[in-house]
Amino acid sequence: MDIKLLFRSNDSIFTRIPNYLLCFFKVYSTQPDLFSNFLSSLGGDGRRHKKFTDHNAWHNLFREFITCNVNEKCFSCLFSGDMGRLNVPVRMLAGMLILKESSGWSDERLFEEIESNILAMNAPGMNNASDEAPYAATYYNFRKAL
Repeated sequence: MDIKLLFRSNDSIFTRIPNYLLCFFKVYSTQPDLFSNFLSSLGGDGRRHKKFTDHNAWHNLFREFITCNVNEKCFSCLFSGDMGRLNVPVRMLAGMLILKESSGWSDERLFEEIESNILAMNAPGMNNASDEAPYAATYYNFRKAL
């Protein structure tokens, strides 16, 4: 798959996907939950809070320039309307794949980091303390479909 197709673009290629393929494909919001976001659990203006909110921190740059720019509609052809849609955002799965490869992590290490490190959780788009990592089967099926 051409990497240009993975990201949003003004190109009309993304409008060529038939609507019937998109009917079971949900585009998720990246807006954090007001009551369970990470900032509320980090306290006021402490060192951890500053590290998490630093615009130039790797996890914020990754989320802004990689995860948030994944065009989920171009992945809709990977999933049939019969089976429904994924239980997690495609941008999160794509972000996890890119994070794993760019960090040189194994699959096991990726899931350890995603489940225990709030910076690694934030990078692929898990903005809230209540967000859980996708099931390994979902991740592996997505990777296989690519």
